[in-house]
Amino acid sequence: MVKLHVGMQVLLSSANEMGTIRYLGTTDFAPGLWLGLELRRALGKNDGSVEGHRYFSCRPGYGVLVRPGRITYRGISGAKLVDEAS
Repeated sequence: MVKLHVGMQVLLSSANEMGTIRYLGTTDFAPGLWLGLELRRALGKNDGSVEGHRYFSCRPGYGVLVRPGRITYRGISGAKLVDEAS
């Protein structure tokens, strides 16, 4: 089965926008697993930095941090593509 990984192209469902996973892990601002996406268009909220912590780097306005359930990969919810142990 496919697992989400850095460099994977995914669809951010809410914006109907393709992005590349640049970060996969935990954050300082909320518990659980988060994905850092670099979007193809400037529809994001940051440059990979949130509240002074840099998770990844991209152009300002192209980055967003989202839960795996907010993305899809080839029609499959990202929530089904994460390794539950991580």
